[in-house]
Amino acid sequence: MAVMILRREQIEQLQQAIDARQVEEFSRRLRELHPQRTSGLSGEDLRGQVRSDIRTAIGLDITENHDLWRFVLLRYLPEEVLGSEYLLSVIFLILSRVEWDADKRFDFLERHVFSRSELAKGPVNDQAT
Repeated sequence: MAVMILRREQIEQLQQAIDARQVEEFSRRLRELHPQRTSGLSGEDLRGQVRSDIRTAIGLDITENHDLWRFVLLRYLPEEVLGSEYLLSVIFLILSRVEWDADKRFDFLERHVFSRSELAKGPVNDQAT
């Protein structure tokens, strides 16, 4: 069995390729799920939003692919949620509880905050990515 040794810059390039693929996949899925809300965004603008959301999620110790997807979807919550300062503050407080794992945070939000919205029944539970 041969051992392959990768230089640091090769590892970084590989990670960038994986990250770019993830951004493309999330952008494509967002266009499919929310065509009206993403129609005004260029491809680069949408990818920029997704990249920014992923960076923010990683800063909150949200790193699993399905949890990153759940985080990206937060931008597309129903207007009754996005328009409520109270609900947005609850979402922020729960997402900031980094002592909880990401699944626990999102499950809590789905159970207690999004229970009246379509998000609780929608693709946020999709773990196919």
